[in-house]
Amino acid sequence: MSSLSIKNLSYVRIRATRSMATWCLCIAAFGWSAMDVMAQESQGDDGSVEALKTLYEARDYFALYDQLVSRTGEPTPQIRFYQAASLTAFNQPEDSNRLLDQIEHDPSLNEAQRQQIHLLRYRNFLRMHEFAAARKAGVLAHREGRGKPGVVFLPSVRNQLKLLHVLEDTLPQEVTIHATTKLSPVNGRILGRVGDVVQSFRLDINAPFCVISQKVALTFGLKIHEVGMAIHTSTSRVVKADVAMAKQFNLGDIEFRHVVFLVFPDDLLEVDQARTFEGLLGFPILEALGEVRFLNNGDWEIPAHPPSREPRSLAFDDLDLITRIRFGDEESLARINLGARVTTGFRSFYDRFQTRLEAEGNRFEKKIGLAETDRLVPALRLPTFAFTLDGHDVNLKYVDVFQESILPTSANKPMYLDIGQDALKQFDRVILNFRDMAIVVE
Repeated sequence: MSSLSIKNLSYVRIRATRSMATWCLCIAAFGWSAMDVMAQESQGDDGSVEALKTLYEARDYFALYDQLVSRTGEPTPQIRFYQAASLTAFNQPEDSNRLLDQIEHDPSLNEAQRQQIHLLRYRNFLRMHEFAAARKAGVLAHREGRGKPGVVFLPSVRNQLKLLHVLEDTLPQEVTIHATTKLSPVNGRILGRVGDVVQSFRLDINAPFCVISQKVALTFGLKIHEVGMAIHTSTSRVVKADVAMAKQFNLGDIEFRHVVFLVFPDDLLEVDQARTFEGLLGFPILEALGEVRFLNNGDWEIPAHPPSREPRSLAFDDLDLITRIRFGDEESLARINLGARVTTGFRSFYDRFQTRLEAEGNRFEKKIGLAETDRLVPALRLPTFAFTLDGHDVNLKYVDVFQESILPTSANKPMYLDIGQDALKQFDRVILNFRDMAIVVE
């Protein structure tokens, strides 16, 4: 799987080999730290709104959903916001927007709260590929943040609005799956086709758009539209990204229409002089497939008509796939990281289970980053590590858990456990269903 990651956050890391720098790409719609305000001024709700806010900030959409379903009485605008956020997490962006429409003009909301409504709507429209509507919501969110105390300024939204301006007349992406299809990646790469031209891609569900280099865009015969969206790297280099649209794009016999590709400079996707990274298949492609079955031999199986699954065992945190695991006698959140070779624990997981981890792990300093960005972070290495995923036991050796945050302080994002390929490969197949938001391992 891909070691190159583009996330819909206020920071992004791309990693390929030791010879490649760590890139930080500021192409975010917003940062989660801006979304804490919906409950700040709530009063007279017996603390229940504060409890919902706590679950929301912890990204525990599973417990948040349960709390919301069990509520009685007429919901306040703040509670309706959390209902909408829950719907977004469980991949129901259209229903989420309907709830947001009900509260947008409520006089009890302040400017900061209205900004969060516009931001969530912005995110929902992007997920639905409705770029004109997303641009309108982004403009409103950006306008709310200009020069107003207590409201977040959103330079990243302003940066993305350049892209959405070009995409305003682009039709929403569509997909046709005629029959159950099996795809066979080679060395983590899968073949995609535009017309008669074939190129290899890696999968990265965290990428908000598909990505290709300028060379590949020209090889595909696509028209590159100048956008000039700023891409900031960790080496202080600033490059500009443009965009191209493919009327049709094929993965095997699966046909996509109106696919948007961000176009990066060739050297940004270059691993070394001998190898280049042709591109990424991002969230819009994987989610559109409805259900993907990752087989132990590396193949993907995509059913034309996936069965109904028990819903809500999987959720989106931005574009991260999160689920619940059982660690010992307690439940914890975890991220399904298809691009990670090994399972890794992070600061939030360490804080939650500190006593047990300290007793079982050995202290050391783990190097992160590449080249001039290297740094050492205190960590624990556990000789054995066991947890339960979808009711099935996973047993690993030598799992590292960071004792400190590895994220920029501005990210304000809890990170728990990353479930990597060492865990997923213990099963014959791992099924991700994006219609019912379910994970099944067999």
